[in-house]
Amino acid sequence: MTRSLGTSDLYEAKARAHAELTQIDRVSAQARVRLDLNRASLTAKRISTMGDEQRQVATEFWVR
Repeated sequence: MTRSLGTSDLYEAKARAHAELTQIDRVSAQARVRLDLNRASLTAKRISTMGDEQRQVATEFWVR
């Protein structure tokens, strides 16, 4: 995956890189959760064992 930080200034690039890496990590985590949900069996699972983000993704998956 390649992202442009939109600057040639080293200091500005370092400042923007942190935010960009955070967003990439968030998108990757969501993709992993979706992949896990797609691999999940049809057996009911306890929602209390899921984190808030996992519950949100599961809800979005089943509502669509």
